[in-house]
Amino acid sequence: MNRMHPDKKTLQRFLNNRLSELDSKRIAQHLRTCSDCRYELDAYVELEMRLDALPLLEAPPGLSDNVMNTLRQEQQADKSDTILPKQRTFWRTELANGLIAAAATFLFIYSGVLGKLISLDAFVLSEGVRSGATYVYRTIETISYQLLT
Repeated sequence: MNRMHPDKKTLQRFLNNRLSELDSKRIAQHLRTCSDCRYELDAYVELEMRLDALPLLEAPPGLSDNVMNTLRQEQQADKSDTILPKQRTFWRTELANGLIAAAATFLFIYSGVLGKLISLDAFVLSEGVRSGATYVYRTIETISYQLLT
């Protein structure tokens, strides 16, 4: 019998019900006989459970007021006849968003979190999943806090 092990991406898609019915049946049948793949799938299940259990950050007080004030100011700027300030505001906002995204990407890559997530190996990683998920949570929490304040 030829035992073809599914790759990591296929196992994750199986876990999230993102495979065709035929592929899902094939993977399920393989999992019944392959303890290595079951172990890897269990690691993904544990990781998803830990990520789902992480608390969501609350927005700082006054955020909705700040957003509404900004929207009102932009609506008033739209009503004015001058085009130059509106374009300047738009490009400044786009530039700020781009810089924030670039900084977050740099932090993700520089801290090694992205590499750790990509190279998850279920055979080596039982304690590493827990510490990696905690590190990802703390990094995302810090970045989110910085963006919301």
